[in-house]
Amino acid sequence: MDRKITNQSKTTSYITGVQYFIRANAVLFFLLLLMIINIKCWGAEEYGTLGMIIFPAELLILSLSLFTWFRPAKRKKYENRVFSKNKLIAFLIAITFISVFSLIFIGVNLPFPTTILMLFLVMNGMASLYSIFFHKVIIVLYESIVFNVSGSITSYIFKYIVVTYLGLTYYVQIALSRMLLPVNKVFTFLFLLLLIWQSFILLTYF
Repeated sequence: MDRKITNQSKTTSYITGVQYFIRANAVLFFLLLLMIINIKCWGAEEYGTLGMIIFPAELLILSLSLFTWFRPAKRKKYENRVFSKNKLIAFLIAITFISVFSLIFIGVNLPFPTTILMLFLVMNGMASLYSIFFHKVIIVLYESIVFNVSGSITSYIFKYIVVTYLGLTYYVQIALSRMLLPVNKVFTFLFLLLLIWQSFILLTYF
């Protein structure tokens, strides 16, 4: 009986790790689209630039997926995903706000919508820097806003904005939450370096 439970636990952990890997790559693919859309504006060889973005990101994703596989962390589930008018209105408002706010990066010669990617990297970079010292605060803050939505338009707007600004850092911290503290800090720092590297590439190759 104990062996059966152990096998089931290993299978569940394996599935959790695979799911993390797939979802992380889906996010990476979407972020790359924000960059590839403006490929005609690139000032360097396209495939080399993509390689410098994808390769280090995949190394980190693979490491975090393995952490999730061997030591899966418990996290809250999303609220009911049933479609509603409030969700749609809030989503459109949040997307508009994020898009307009990202235009501040036009001043550094980044084209839209790659400006959204830059904003995403900068905000998550700030969150990851903070999480080096207070990693649990990011988790609590994210879950208190994203997983406790009242159903109003305002609450959904805050949810979508927080998902954009803190979501990547949150899921990295979730994967690292059951690791030893030194491991958590080292990989959080590596994640911060990755975000800085990606931002540098955007500023250099456009």
